Parts: sequence; C-alpha cells; structure tokens
Amino acid sequence: MTVTKKTIHEAIADVAEYLTARKEGTIQSLKTGQKKLDRNLLGGIEWNSTVTIGGRPSVGKSAYSDILVEGTFENNFDINGKIDHDLLDFNWELSSRVMLIRRLSAKLKQTYKHIISAEEDKPLTDRELEQIVELLTEHYGNLPITFCEEPLTVKQFGDTVKKHIDETKRKTLIRVDHTLLARLAGEGSQVQMLLNLMMEANAIKKGYPAIFLFLTQINREFEERQKDGTFEAYPKQGDVYGGDASAMFSETILLLNKPSKYGVGYYGKRPNGITVEPDDLFAHIVKNRNAEGDLIIHYKENFKHMSMNEF
Repeated sequence: MTVTKKTIHEAIADVAEYLTARKEGTIQSLKTGQKKLDRNLLGGIEWNSTVTIGGRPSVGKSAYSDILVEGTFENNFDINGKIDHDLLDFNWELSSRVMLIRRLSAKLKQTYKHIISAEEDKPLTDRELEQIVELLTEHYGNLPITFCEEPLTVKQFGDTVKKHIDETKRKTLIRVDHTLLARLAGEGSQVQMLLNLMMEANAIKKGYPAIFLFLTQINREFEERQKDGTFEAYPKQGDVYGGDASAMFSETILLLNKPSKYGVGYYGKRPNGITVEPDDLFAHIVKNRNAEGDLIIHYKENFKHMSMNEF
C-alpha cells in the first residue's frame, strides 16, 4: 500500500488557497435556507464534512432532512444559475416513490393521503392529477438527484459514491437515511457497521467534493428522561446509537426532540424553558467542530404537509 504524504509547505499552500477562495466567494458552504441553522454552522454546511442527524423513531428525522435537502436546491447556484451540486440519496427504508410523494405534499400543501387518493370519496380530480404530473416533470424532473435503494456493503457504498462523483465531476451531497435499519452484508454488528460506514465516508470526503448527511437513531433510554422542567429532557451526544463513531467522524451532530410526543409540557429548566405546544420541534446542536456548539434551534413543524419554520 502506498502511503500519501503531504509536507508542511504543501499543507500551508492548500490552506492559503482555500482561504483565498472562501474570501473571494468561489468556495462557499452549502446553504440549507434555514437561516439560524446556516448562521450557527459556517454560513451553511462546509464541504468535505459530515453531519449526523439523530432522533427517536417518528420524531421527524426524514422530514427534517427532506426540508434541508430541498433548501439546498433552492439556495445554491453556479454562475449560470443552475443548481451547483448533486444529491446521491441512499434510503434503505423509504422508496423513491414515497420520498417524491412526501415532497409533493410539502410543495402543494396537501396531505400524503389526499395525493394518493386515499381519502374516502375524495380522489384526486383529473385536473389535480394533471398538475401533479406536470410538477413532477417540470420541477422534480430537473433536480440532480440519484436514488440508491438497496442495502450495500461498505465497500459497495464507497465505490458508488466515488464513481458518481468521478463521472459527474460535481459536488455531491450524500444522504444516508436510517443506517441502522439495514444490516449491511458482511459488516458484523450494527455498531461495527456504522463505524465502518463513517470511516469510509471520512476517507472519501478528504479527496472528493462531498458532504455526508447521516440519519440515525438515538437510544431508547432517552425517552425515560423526558420530564417537565429539567435539562435531562435535552438530548446529549452520548444518546446517539454507536455514539463513538458519530462523535469521531461528524463535524456536526444535530439531535431532534419533539417533547409533546412524550407528554412534556415545559421544556428545559424553569424559569428559562419553553411551554411546549404540539407543533414544537427542537434541534440540539450537540457537536459543532468548527463553530459554536450546545445550541438549540426551535422550529414549528407541520409534517402533515412536510413543512417546518424556524421559530
């Protein structure tokens, strides 16, 4: 095996080139369109980095990441006004069909149930169906997205990412959803699988223009701490399943909590906490390697229509 080495002079030249490009704006972070989140990161998500989003089941991890991904398509363009990056979407729970219908729900402000004509006696009208097909073709058909729906070995995953970037020559956002719901072939325990997967992503992001967005679970014990008026209700870095891997290889870790799901009426320690409403969602930045951490962003969610707003 050939070991790649870099002298201090080469490293200095690399830093100077990067700083110049950032100053001149030829290199920019990937904006999500969520102003508080972007501001608390580095003007967005820095390229060549990993972000882990964690939460308990049904808290809204996939919907939250959908909104961030959609935001990247609406806020990052090249000099020709075209979207300046690809999305390579590894989702081993939801099919591409389900994911697109969820995005239609957000775009049209219609429920998933209505869009698939599952409401009793209220199927889509011919005009609605025509509009949806037009939206799919004219909007989503022009987005640079590639779906990968089958579980892979870590090597296959890494090869797929590198091949995509080598062929497209484009910056790429790689989303890996529900990594712990699929046991990858030959990877042993789920914790070992996650470690191997994040090590592979870490190696790739050093040599390719990539951002990895991992969605994962947090431990069940977190639910037992959900009580009014205590900081113990806040998620912590150690709550992440396989937390050592996430902590080691993620530049940023965001943990989501929806206190009303657990009957919490007052979130945080009195008198500085928040009286909880059913649509309150909190994103805790528990690690932020290159900026300030231990921050909380408050959202009002409407996951019925797959939308969310900073509060």
